[in-house]
Amino acid sequence: MFSTLSKQQEKLLQTSPLFDSLTPEQIRPVLYCLQAEVRRAAPRQIIIQPQECSSGLFIVLSGAIELVHTDAGGRKSTMNILYPGDCHCENVGLLDALSAQVQVLALDEVTMIKLDINRIFAPDSCQCPYKLAVVENLVRILSADNDFLKLKATLFSQKSLRSKLLIYLRHLAQKQNTDTVYVPFNRTKLADFLAADRSALCRELGRMRGISARVQEMDLMKRRLNYYMLDRSICYPLHEGIWLVTGFPSTNRFEKPVKAMVRRIGEDFIVDDFCDEVAVVLEREDSLSVVSGCSHNGMINICQRVSSYFQRPVDTFLGGPHLVAADSARLRSTIKALGFLRVRRIAACHCNGGEANELFARELRGYLPVHSGSVIEL
Repeated sequence: MFSTLSKQQEKLLQTSPLFDSLTPEQIRPVLYCLQAEVRRAAPRQIIIQPQECSSGLFIVLSGAIELVHTDAGGRKSTMNILYPGDCHCENVGLLDALSAQVQVLALDEVTMIKLDINRIFAPDSCQCPYKLAVVENLVRILSADNDFLKLKATLFSQKSLRSKLLIYLRHLAQKQNTDTVYVPFNRTKLADFLAADRSALCRELGRMRGISARVQEMDLMKRRLNYYMLDRSICYPLHEGIWLVTGFPSTNRFEKPVKAMVRRIGEDFIVDDFCDEVAVVLEREDSLSVVSGCSHNGMINICQRVSSYFQRPVDTFLGGPHLVAADSARLRSTIKALGFLRVRRIAACHCNGGEANELFARELRGYLPVHSGSVIEL
């Protein structure tokens, strides 16, 4: 039946990872050897029967399919959505009982090609001269599927929804080699994929807008598709609950760049805006702590940025406030701003200055002067 393929579909097969490095003349005998079968389905129709998943490899030629997993309690969740050129062979070699937990539904008018992949492992079933190349490609596909399952495990291990979103979006950015990434889900399916509540997902995306990701909905092929623009200069997840944050804009009148601190651009010297300054954020269920070096952008600017990003007040600031050269007006403004931001503890290091230390000790109940060897429990 593969002889009924259109020229466009034959060309699409060349882009499939299963046929990587093979020419159209080499692909045809492989299709014959693996008993290729073309099948079509209407929207919401089951296109792959559960018992076929353990022996078949399927390539999408047109439309889109959804992989839906049903758990022991009957709850359905989206595992993935595949588009033209994508392969489905995640259950190759699994028991039928395990494969039966996954349904494959057509989202559109779908055309697929099924290959009997077991024939490639039977000694006398496949005499195709390109067998070795197909096996090598199949191993790569299964390895990529294994990486995808690792990604799913990582997502499920995250405690916060924002962690799940950022890890998944950065995975797509790396895969697509762009900061404007296409997500193959609408918001309902994305919530299923991340094992999250849809309302909570929409709320979190709204909070992230303009901070870590900008959400754009675009009309493409008469369907609403989500594109996410990642700003890599803002926040990087280092580990569960540990973030590296940068990009601290000046949001107040009293924390301004120090004119004496400059950097060289060619033959000229300009005031350093310290755009490369970073801070570590420790996120806990009941607290949010900032660990900074010498806060050249201003301790308040940093706390405001972190608080805006995580949508909760900073509990503890540990680091150098960079107030050694500040006048009394700035010191008073800083103390007032710390109260407004509800920063409970200030563990000030080397560059706070004597006057600031005295004022903090007098005005701030949670002030902790620290030095080399100090131990602070966060």
